[in-house]
Amino acid sequence: AYGGKITLPTAVASAATIAANKVRKPVRLWVNMEDTMCMFGKRTPYLFDYEIGFDAERKIVGVKGDIYCDAGWTYNSVDSFFAQFFGQSCYHIPNLSFTPYGVKTTTQAHTATRAPGMVNGHAMLEYMIQQSAAEMGIEPLQLRENNLMFEGSPLLPIPMVLDGPCPIGDMIEKVKQSGGYDQRRQDVDLYNKSNKWKKRGLSMVPMRYGHFFKGFGIKYHCLISVFAGDGTISVTHAGIEMGQGINTK
Repeated sequence: AYGGKITLPTAVASAATIAANKVRKPVRLWVNMEDTMCMFGKRTPYLFDYEIGFDAERKIVGVKGDIYCDAGWTYNSVDSFFAQFFGQSCYHIPNLSFTPYGVKTTTQAHTATRAPGMVNGHAMLEYMIQQSAAEMGIEPLQLRENNLMFEGSPLLPIPMVLDGPCPIGDMIEKVKQSGGYDQRRQDVDLYNKSNKWKKRGLSMVPMRYGHFFKGFGIKYHCLISVFAGDGTISVTHAGIEMGQGINTK
């Protein structure tokens, strides 16, 4: 919902409505980008308070986290409830507890900028992995690969489980080979050892994004029409064109 297309436009709509009622004419209110950012802010800021535990084999045994979402002056944009569903990402976590909160502050309201809570939830767990790897003295990618979920792993929301093999491990290996990851990793480490002030970084972060196209009354119909006169093909769909090229004719 980039630009606050869910609830925040009511402030602009209300102002235009009052003006239209006053002058008894249609009113169009256009807000420039500077004023839009002052009113709607950016993606909701988050604060995480967490605990994570590993066993001797560096497998995650449990995660507990409190998720605080800075809503600004209104609770309308609190999306920490959604962040908890993305907070597992692609990892096998047998014991998991997230508690979402909304915090009201004296700042502008914020907007999700698409996928409410998704980036925030993923960032929360990846920070846990990153810090844990630093404490263990190993490369973060090793810890990530060591904890990838597998068929039968529990998913949020419960009682869902992964009902098929997890393809992410194979994806990582393909990216490593096609991108020369191991050699680049060695080059980065050598550069950092040889340079005191300038440093380089290299990271690979897998993620899982759930797509649920069934239920909730959601229907994505597609109608393909072939016209006999000139052979023209027309495709009508229920998707939303946002520049990704979904419209085909």
